[in-house]
Amino acid sequence: MVVERAVALDAGRLRRTYLAPPRNLACALTAARDGRALTPYAAGAPVFWKSQEANMNEQAAGHVLARFEFPVEAGKVAEFAAAGRTPHPLFTNREAALGAGLRACIAPVTYPSTFVFHIGADAAVLELMKQLKMNPARSVHGEVQFHSHQPIHVGEQLQATLVVASDEVRTSANGVTRRFVGLNLLLHNQDGVLVSTTENTFIETLSHD
Repeated sequence: MVVERAVALDAGRLRRTYLAPPRNLACALTAARDGRALTPYAAGAPVFWKSQEANMNEQAAGHVLARFEFPVEAGKVAEFAAAGRTPHPLFTNREAALGAGLRACIAPVTYPSTFVFHIGADAAVLELMKQLKMNPARSVHGEVQFHSHQPIHVGEQLQATLVVASDEVRTSANGVTRRFVGLNLLLHNQDGVLVSTTENTFIETLSHD
């Protein structure tokens, strides 16, 4: 398929799937659909949310951290493709995209990584860590995986949901205790169809014997 070959150019060694969401996303998809009781995180900043229970340590999977709009603009897609050295015509040339049977240019599979610029906070990652009660000085971004379920088209106004997928503490054989928090970014198109999932893992070192 022409689209899959083009999208694969920017994926590199990243794992992806076109057929179904990853199995561990069931709880995240449920949270995105059910509209559970939420309250604003801060006055004047309705993008971030916290549950009414507000137990932010080792949160239950499915906790919604944020909902926001994710516009897909032609200029930004072109800049991202150029920065990633993936200047395929389907990313930047509308005529080529139409000729391939698409309704518009498409975004690289890794384009959802730009979500931090749309989330509505000056320091989005630090704000997320604050909600998660993670210490930024002792935390790192451990892993990211991109899953493309359908091509993301230029001109779409996607609806984004950032969900806690997992939150657990592990102690290694040498006595180091770390907290692993999985955050999933779910992007739905205007028809409510899931088009992309990004799985992020953040790691905080809690103690060292």
